Amino acid sequence: MTTKTKTRRQKVLSRTAVPPGRKTDQPQTADNYLNIATNLIDISPLNHRKYYDEDALKSFGTELKQHGIISPIMVRIVKPGRYELVAGERRFRASKLADLQTMPAVVRELTDEQVIEIQLAENIQREDPHPLHEAQGIAQLQTLGLSIEEISARLGRSRKYIFGRIRLASLIEPLQLIFLAGKFSLADANAIAAISADGQQEFFKQECRNWQKKEFRIYNLSGILNQYRYDLKRAPFDTKNKMLVPEAGACTKCQFNTAVLKELFPEEAKSATCTNKTCYQSKCSAHFNLMIASAVSEHQPIALITGYNVSERTLAALKASPLTRDLPIHQADEITIFEEPVMPTKEDFTDPWAQDDDEDAEFDQEGFEVALQEHQAELLEFQQIRERESTKIGLRVWDSSVKAVLFNTERPRSARYGSAASVTSKQVQEAIKNGTATVELLIGEVARLKGREERAKQIDRDKVQAAVHHQFAEHYQQLEHNLEQTDADTCALRLLIFEGLDYHSRNKVKATIFDQQPDEAMDEQEATYQALCNLTLQQHLLLVRMALAAKPESKLPRSQAAYTLYKVAEQSGLDVVAIENAQQEIAEARKARMETKVALLDKKVERLQQVTLEAE
Repeated sequence: MTTKTKTRRQKVLSRTAVPPGRKTDQPQTADNYLNIATNLIDISPLNHRKYYDEDALKSFGTELKQHGIISPIMVRIVKPGRYELVAGERRFRASKLADLQTMPAVVRELTDEQVIEIQLAENIQREDPHPLHEAQGIAQLQTLGLSIEEISARLGRSRKYIFGRIRLASLIEPLQLIFLAGKFSLADANAIAAISADGQQEFFKQECRNWQKKEFRIYNLSGILNQYRYDLKRAPFDTKNKMLVPEAGACTKCQFNTAVLKELFPEEAKSATCTNKTCYQSKCSAHFNLMIASAVSEHQPIALITGYNVSERTLAALKASPLTRDLPIHQADEITIFEEPVMPTKEDFTDPWAQDDDEDAEFDQEGFEVALQEHQAELLEFQQIRERESTKIGLRVWDSSVKAVLFNTERPRSARYGSAASVTSKQVQEAIKNGTATVELLIGEVARLKGREERAKQIDRDKVQAAVHHQFAEHYQQLEHNLEQTDADTCALRLLIFEGLDYHSRNKVKATIFDQQPDEAMDEQEATYQALCNLTLQQHLLLVRMALAAKPESKLPRSQAAYTLYKVAEQSGLDVVAIENAQQEIAEARKARMETKVALLDKKVERLQQVTLEAE
């Protein structure tokens, strides 16, 4: 049956083939075929194939000039006297290049859906059809409402194959040209087509601007495309939240989530990966804005703190937000940040090398207790820092997180114990055991151990001071234990007076009393104590009298401080009598003026009273 049909068609074609250059004004019927003028034929807008190799078409046109058209094209009538090309567009284009005036054609009545199917079948049945042409045809069938299952049944291809071709059809036009030019493999094209259209546009702009050059080639394509893929398991936002960006919905049902396609592409569903860079970043931005709003509402920060590696997009978001755009931005390494001390755990002091039956060697109880004491001291220091007027609340901002911290604008001091805080005993021991210990790690452990010993010594001093303070307060509350004044009492009295001075008075006294350079062997506390103990009588009196004069109430005559200041001034030789006499003279003169005015007024009163009596 097949052989007979083919022989009959060859006979028909031989009768209807048109020699090169022959002109025919009217179509001529030959069985079911017409000989149609090329100027009456329009290219079908339904044909998915848009690109043809111009050089190949010219070569084909030259061949048509020599041998004519062997296979007819297929058309349908769109209106009287006009035909729409259904199949054979490559032959039609080549014939026009060859200046052929007519073409043999079979005319059929066809719907749009039938036209698309015929065009797709023609491309698929060609020897080695280009995957993109096939993909575009399959995508057109889908636009007509056919499901993947229906397309699969009509074309005799698996669902996975059909879906893969539909995805390939999502390549943007510039990348389609590169694929058709043979500069992308099918695997490359499929990988690129998996990312969103926005991502493809950016990829083309960044990587493919010179694709028409002969030497064009993209190295490490997979690595480059990873810039457009995001692991949703590590996303900073809730991937199930469909209201974060309402128009995008939840990631768990998104076509750009590879996990959603696990039925068709199980190899891509091992991890949930987003391939829509624009959508992913918009959700990151929305989540970031929510974090900022929550943190600002809760902590009321006065500044933002960032690092040099924060992205431009994050900085732009901070400057655009009405909640943060007016807040100053500090670099983290240009200020001092105070972190709340972390409670030590027993795990930090457990030796991973100890034997199971050696409980004493397994856990460093003494070290753990010292660490707990150290933590309490550090926590107390942190609370004191929190209460300082210079300590402020800021938001430390990374690209994916926001944290409230305490800070001041002083430049950070170097750590007391190097990088010891960055390592633990357990980490060091495990590194040594695994053979991964580095010089920096071991140096850090040495610094940590030395730092711990220094802090332990400080705790010892704290304990001694606390015990002495307790017994001192208990003992000297009883009058009989206060029999004589020691040199230290004198020094303590002077210290209390000195610390009670206001800022201006203290600086003035400092310049007079502490004018000698302290012994370099002494620390600051000992040097201050010795200076107070060694005050001369003049310096002592200066300190007392400056303190008394600095008290505001010493200016008010009815206060105890004022009365005492008067007595000190009087007994120290100040001529208070002269001051009083000068003021007395002023008072007497004032009194005399007042008495003169009163006498005049009295006379006026008498006169007015007399006039009143006469009137009565």
